[in-house]
Amino acid sequence: MTRSRFFKKTYHSNYRGKVSVEDAVKHQTYLDDMRKDAVFYCVDHIESSMIPHSMLHKIIQKLKTKQNDSLTLPEKAYLVRQNLNALHSLVEGKISFNQYKKEVVNDRIKHQEHLEAERLRLEKLRELELIQLKKQQEKLAQERKVREQAERERRKKLESDPKYIERQKEKNLIKKYDIYLYDIVDKHRSKLINILKLLDNNQRLSEQDAIWLNSEGRQFFTDELKIKFHRVEADFYLNEYKTTKLHWHAINASSQLRKAKASKEAEKFLENTEISLNKNKKLLSAYFTTLGGVKRDIRKVDT
Repeated sequence: MTRSRFFKKTYHSNYRGKVSVEDAVKHQTYLDDMRKDAVFYCVDHIESSMIPHSMLHKIIQKLKTKQNDSLTLPEKAYLVRQNLNALHSLVEGKISFNQYKKEVVNDRIKHQEHLEAERLRLEKLRELELIQLKKQQEKLAQERKVREQAERERRKKLESDPKYIERQKEKNLIKKYDIYLYDIVDKHRSKLINILKLLDNNQRLSEQDAIWLNSEGRQFFTDELKIKFHRVEADFYLNEYKTTKLHWHAINASSQLRKAKASKEAEKFLENTEISLNKNKKLLSAYFTTLGGVKRDIRKVDT
């Protein structure tokens, strides 16, 4: 009863799905028989003798079933090509099976010698390939070294060129103010660079340049550049106020500081002036309007 239940179970193989235990046993028996046949004909040292439907396997099966005469020319040629001389003689009927068992020893020795010779040949070939690869790598490394040296010399020469130095300074200036280099057309480049240089050196723009920057050149008037422009204007009015003490310069300085994102500085500056004591209504209106804007900027809304 137990044995019956066992054979009804299925056998899990490496293939998709399942096969029965009986099928698995049959398959294993087939493999065992194939190995026995290979051993019987003294060709078990050759891998293809145990590969189903291979040339050597087919030959063994014909010998096993006494079908020596049915071997094809390609099958006989295969035996010669593989140096299976004793087996070829047996197939041709030139020697008996007992004689074959004696002579096949030489074939096995020759086969091992052939395998060893092939192993050595491949090993030598790999060594030569490694040597060739190493030479190629050394050549490539040398060529790369020469190219890098040439590039360093070219770069060094280029970096000492006044025109190159000036171009790099201009590029850095354009980048500093977040202007997209490729937006600049030739007719605007000279004027824009001149404006950037002036502002970067904390120099005021002429009225004409300021108008251009707010009109034709407005695409270059980035937030970074606006902050710099208004900072320069603010510094100008701050200095004017220090020199002249004219309150309107203080109002203008505060307005420019707000636009330059410096409202805290504007608050401190305005509160340190005496404008609030002035009797001029127009000036007081401008003062409190500007101060109110500053307070709003720094979120002192209640004040």
